[in-house]
Amino acid sequence: MTDPNPITARTVLLPGVPPDRSAAAVADVLGRLGAVRAAVRALNAITPDMLAAVDAEVATAIADLFEVRLEDLFAQGWQCYRRLRDAATATLGGGKQAVPLDSTRITSTQHPFVELSMDGAPVGRIDIDLTAEYELHGVVAVVESGALTALRFGECDVTVTFAVRPVGTVLQRRRTFSMGALAPMREPVPLVGSARARPA
Repeated sequence: MTDPNPITARTVLLPGVPPDRSAAAVADVLGRLGAVRAAVRALNAITPDMLAAVDAEVATAIADLFEVRLEDLFAQGWQCYRRLRDAATATLGGGKQAVPLDSTRITSTQHPFVELSMDGAPVGRIDIDLTAEYELHGVVAVVESGALTALRFGECDVTVTFAVRPVGTVLQRRRTFSMGALAPMREPVPLVGSARARPA
């Protein structure tokens, strides 16, 4: 079943801004920083009105990127965490382990980009870094048959950073969520190559 109110990068970076207003909010930030012009030198020659139109188009694409679910980025980060991978390897043939994750930090970064063109000719692209850092407090992970099957107890501080190269950080905000709200674990997350997608 699809969650009607998923926790996304927008939830943290643009608190209180609904999806249909996020592009305008992003455009405002990009315009104030001159981030698009700084990222693509070819845009220095265009008029302010044209630049505003480009800002709006780029903002729409970035707003779409902000709809990524934080639980999906979280799942990517789990696979890089050694203690969980060790537990996954140990339980691959069967069994279950509880792994305490108090004061654990997990980071997931994406590097999308937006291609720009004028009159059908490419003029460059906007390179983006979208990073989510999760700091866990009092959380216990359950690993079974090589997969993460549950996250119990505790809270998670989430810091989301949106950066545009070469400008640097454009937005960075932090929020705290209960683990049940952030990562409801609708299905197991395989942690090693031969783990089953669903426990037997």
